[in-house]
Amino acid sequence: MTMAIMAGVIYLVALAQVSGGRTVTKLLGVSASSESFTELYFAAPATLPSLGPLIVNVSNISFVIANEEHKKMTYDWSIGIPQTRWVHHGRTTVGAGQRETLTAPVVVNCPPPRKGKVVRVRVQAWLTAPAESIGYWDACDD
Repeated sequence: MTMAIMAGVIYLVALAQVSGGRTVTKLLGVSASSESFTELYFAAPATLPSLGPLIVNVSNISFVIANEEHKKMTYDWSIGIPQTRWVHHGRTTVGAGQRETLTAPVVVNCPPPRKGKVVRVRVQAWLTAPAESIGYWDACDD
């Protein structure tokens, strides 16, 4: 009998380590409330645009702000190229436990190609508070 109780405790501890498990264990009353946080991620990372050979590229990039702060939050965000300038800014309010997908145009000005040199550019999305950022590097093809 004690082995079964021990196995049950180990199972609950393991279950509490994953987000879905935290919800279950919280409902069962065996865990404390979850931490508060904000998630920032690209909506479709596998389909982020590649710059290609053009000097000026305009791409719509989607990113998600997920509010797990346990209260409604207003986020100031920017998306663009940190090495040059931010190309798009905005503000959005996201309810507690909600997600907001934002799509914004990003203008990339690739410098003129230099023979034998690969020019890399970082596309980045940024939240002011809480300070969060995501980004990816791409090469301007020559």
